[in-house]
This record gives sequence, structure tokens and C-alpha cells, in this order.
Amino acid sequence: MRKFVLKFAVLALAVLIASPVWAAKEEKKAKGGKAVAKAFELPTEITLTAEQKTKLEEVKKEFEPKLEELNKKQADILTAEQKTAKKDAAKAAKDAGKKGKEAAADVAAAVKLTDEQTKKQEEVGKELKALHGKVRDQISSFLTEEQKTHLVAKKKKKDA
Repeated sequence: MRKFVLKFAVLALAVLIASPVWAAKEEKKAKGGKAVAKAFELPTEITLTAEQKTKLEEVKKEFEPKLEELNKKQADILTAEQKTAKKDAAKAAKDAGKKGKEAAADVAAAVKLTDEQTKKQEEVGKELKALHGKVRDQISSFLTEEQKTHLVAKKKKKDA
């Protein structure tokens, strides 16, 4: 009986210690953490110094809330049915091996945005693009010239 109580206490303590970590991960997922995190991604060829990492964290603290707000604003434009249709169409396009503009066209056709929704999407899209540009400018400001060349190479690869 004593061993059972001891094992239960150890298990309960482990769960108690790990629960904040699980909660933080779930919260990040709920906020659209993946889309926001992409704004701060750097190519693997870039290795940051401790000082640069600190500066990157400062940029994240400044811009993450703004990006999350715009992502939420963009998501709120769609109805629940449209969100479901978007998810299903994206999965179907991926399964069919479609990428880029071809996949985006399939998703757009499935969502069937109204004129008002399209206008709102464009406005928020412009805001997001401008904010991403500001993030890139901030990050570029503390990178070395060599590191910046890797950023340009990544952009050229992406555009091709």
C-alpha cells in the first residue's frame, strides 16, 4: 500500500509540473502560433549570436501581439461553414499534390467569399504584408552583411 501511495504521489507531482507546459503549447496553437512564428523564421544557414538572439526576442515581443491580432481579424471574416470548406479544400488540394497558386485557387473557389468579405480580406492582407515587412526590416537591422545574403537567397528561392 505504501509503494502505491508513493508511486501515485510521484505521478501526481510529474503531472502537476508538466501541466503548465502543456497549457502553454495549447495556448500557442489556439493563437495561430504557426502562422505568427513563420514571420520570425530565419534560414538555417543563419546562426545568431547571443546578442542577436536577444534582439530577435525583443522584435518578437513587439510584433507577435500585432500579428496575432491581424491573424484573428482575418480568421473572423469567414463563417464557420467557410472555415470548414477552406480546411477541406486545402486538404483535398494537398492530397492531390497541388501547391501554390493552383491550391490557393481551389481553396478560394470552395470558400465562396462575398464581395464584402473579399474587400475585408484584402485590407487585412495588406496590413499583414506591411507588418511582415516591418518585422523583416527590424530583423535585418541587426544581422551582418553575410547573414543578410542568406535572407535574400531564401527570398529568391521562395519567389522562383
